[in-house]
Amino acid sequence: MNLLLIKQDMQPVPTQNESMYEWWPSKSVYYLKLIILTIQQATLVQVDRFAKDLHDSLAARNLTDIVDIVFVSDHGMTDTSHPEHVYMDDFLGEEGLKAIAHEDGWPSMGLRFHETANVSKHLTELLKASDENPEKFDVYTHDTMPERYHFADNERIAPIYVIPKIGYVLTTYAEGDVGMSKGVSVFIHCYTTNI
Repeated sequence: MNLLLIKQDMQPVPTQNESMYEWWPSKSVYYLKLIILTIQQATLVQVDRFAKDLHDSLAARNLTDIVDIVFVSDHGMTDTSHPEHVYMDDFLGEEGLKAIAHEDGWPSMGLRFHETANVSKHLTELLKASDENPEKFDVYTHDTMPERYHFADNERIAPIYVIPKIGYVLTTYAEGDVGMSKGVSVFIHCYTTNI
């Protein structure tokens, strides 16, 4: 992405924004299919070395005053090789499932209901089910989504989100475990890291 900076004398100066991805943290989970403390520690050491080497390389070229480095984090992952299925039919019933216009995401379910649906009724059913099964999933709206998720202030995000807890996946009786094929491996993204 090319940017344009203006110097003090108002002359445009073209700049560039480059992105890099350190693949080892994800690959260590995908390929090894293990979450072991020593592997996690070794991975973090490697990422620390990468950051230090990048900084030292910029410093050696006297670029530290004109280059900014921003490190960001990916979302959480967890082992879903033996999940317990949570069937949304049990909470919404046939009427509720038919009222869904579109379902976003997996393993979470972002629910968009048809305009004619009684959304407050279906939300109440889901909230009641979540209260009765707190170990299995949570239900959020834009107003109740935890701020730490940074996942509420956009119309592209479904108005109701059902988020499974670790060890559970959301599905319907019709879908069964077909959702499991949506992931590349038994380690699935989109679970909270609880940090």
